[in-house]
This record gives sequence, C-alpha cells and structure tokens, in this order.
Amino acid sequence: MATRPTPHSSADPAPEDIGDQCLATYLPGLIEKVFPGGPGDFQLIPLLGDASDRRYYRLRRATTSHGPASMVLMRLAQPYTEGELPFVNVQRYLSSQGIPVPAIIGNDASHGFVLLEDLGDETLESALRATGREHIASLYHEAVDILLAIQRATNTPLRGDCLAFQLAFDVEKLMWELDFFLTHMLRQLCGGQIRAGDETILRGQFLKIASILARQPRVLTHRDYHSRNLMWHKERLRVIDFQDARLGPCQYDLASLLYDSYVVLPDDLRAALLSHYLERKPALDGQLDHEHFMHIFDYMCLQRNLKALGTFAFQIAVKCNLRYVSAIAPTLGYIQQHLSRHPELAPLTELLEAYLFAPLPAALRDVGKRIPDTSPAR
Repeated sequence: MATRPTPHSSADPAPEDIGDQCLATYLPGLIEKVFPGGPGDFQLIPLLGDASDRRYYRLRRATTSHGPASMVLMRLAQPYTEGELPFVNVQRYLSSQGIPVPAIIGNDASHGFVLLEDLGDETLESALRATGREHIASLYHEAVDILLAIQRATNTPLRGDCLAFQLAFDVEKLMWELDFFLTHMLRQLCGGQIRAGDETILRGQFLKIASILARQPRVLTHRDYHSRNLMWHKERLRVIDFQDARLGPCQYDLASLLYDSYVVLPDDLRAALLSHYLERKPALDGQLDHEHFMHIFDYMCLQRNLKALGTFAFQIAVKCNLRYVSAIAPTLGYIQQHLSRHPELAPLTELLEAYLFAPLPAALRDVGKRIPDTSPAR
C-alpha cells in the first residue's frame, strides 16, 4: 500500500496533503488524552482507503515511553454526536466474543476521530500474492472459521446494547441495495433508458429474491466480509470495517468471502471451503438441509454481487474513482454463473443481458473519456 510520510511536530501547521488545519490543531490534544505527558513529535502518513467517506492515517510517535509507536487514526466524514459511534459499539461486542478486531486506543468520535491499533498494510488480498496454494487454503480456512465465530456470537446473553442486533437485512434493506445497482450501474454507468415495463419486471425479480432472503433465519453478519477487510497481522487474520454489522442470512458473509470481487478463488478451493463451512455449521444450528442451503446461497450471491456492481458503478461514475473497474469483470462472471443454475430467474437473466451484459463493455471503454485524469502533473 503506497503511503507518503508527512513529518509533523505538535507545534507545526497542518501538512498540505492532509488539507485540514483543524486536524493538526486538534490531534496533539487527542494524543495527550491517551498518553499523558505531551504528544511529542509525530508523523502522519495518509493511507489508501476503500469505498467509504472515512479517511485513514498512520500516526507514528517519536516518543514511545507510553503506548505504541504506531497507531491508525480514523477520521470520520463528520463528527458523530448521536450517541455511541457504531464502529465503537460493534467493536466492543465483537472483541468481547473473541473476534480478532483491532483495539480502540482513543475514541473522540464527537470530534470525528478514533485512534486504532495499527494492523499494518497487508490485507488478505495482498498476502495471497506472495504465497503458495497450500498457504492460501490455510488462510481461507482461518477466514471461514472466524466467520463461523461471528455467527456463533449471535446466540449469547451478552449481546446487550450492540447496535448490530437492532438492524437486519430485511426486504427494505435488500431492495435498497438492488435499487442502488439499478440506479448507478444500469442507468448511470451503462446509460440505459429502461423501459417502464422492463423496470417493473426487473424490480419484481429483485423483490422475489429479496423476499426469499429476508425470510431466512438470521445470524450476526459482518456485511462486507472479503479479502480487503481481513488483515494479515502477526501470523493471523484480523477483521476490520465491521461498523455496518447486522442480522442476516448465514449465507451472506460466506457469499462475500467465496465470491469476492477482488480475489477469484479456484473452483476446487471454493468447493473445499464451502464443505469446511457446512461441516462445522450444524454444530451451531443443528442439521442443515443442503439443497435448501445452496439454493439460498446462490440467491445471496446474486444479491450480494449485484449490490457490489452498484457500489463500483457509483465509485466510477459519481466519485470518478477508477480503482474498481478491474473488480467488475469477475463480479459479472459470478452473476452469470449463479443465474445459469436458476431457470426460474429467466426474466431477470434476459433483462440483465439487455441492460447490463450487452452495454457494459462499451461503457467501460468510454469511461476514461468521461472521467478526467486528475493525477498530479509530472
């Protein structure tokens, strides 16, 4: 992950590349709250974020007599003053259940900042590039075991005030995500003028999928459980970006992990991981109906990957962020694969062929013409 060090003393003005005077004005006070005795000199290194409005920095302290030498500063899009920040709330619960999440070192969400344990820069996605097939399988088995531990944390008397248990993938939420796909991928990026009758059929198919998924038993879900939200740190995986956790079908996080837009797993490894999950899942919920589980799994993969395409299209067309273009092709392949197993979704297949699969290649070829190059002049 590329970073650029920004030397900074507690008395210095804000660094230009962070671009916010209040950050430098406020930060020394936050550090002093956490480590009494003065912040001393420190560096801020901007980190590459993902598809969110939060910004991240690595904070390196020159004086380390108290506390770690390196932390991650999470800067919220705006101060959070509506009670406890969901990230903090969910972190506390997951940590209490033994889920490997980063520690919170300092919390001042009311000013827009949280200090976190530094887990380094190596995501599961990047760790896979420098390892062999056997270790890849081991990493993914560990990821599946953590997923099962999250689901196991559903049934505990300690859930108390955890906000995740007050939210769910109900019909409304699932449909909102599918409408996001319709708006940003089909209409905006693909430039489709969807005929009224086709839109009625399309949304009817979406509602069919959402209604079936919303009726399934619910477990605690991470909501974005994939290779960029799992960090490889000190020889173990750690879970990040969990603030949107909620109740949903047990297949949700499994679909995110095994049909990841950023890492395409070999078919045999994916099958082995699915078997690994299914062997251990009955210990949580009793005997599974394998055929029903796989039917729901396919529907969940469809919903999840359509939602992902909506996110990618939004980032490209609205945020002018081309980082997600390469994730589109594998996601399309997953959608075609799952549709091919379900003839009852033929109307959806036909409409996606017309409004997604056919126009998208040309839309992606043209995207560079529509989005200006804003990189610094060389």
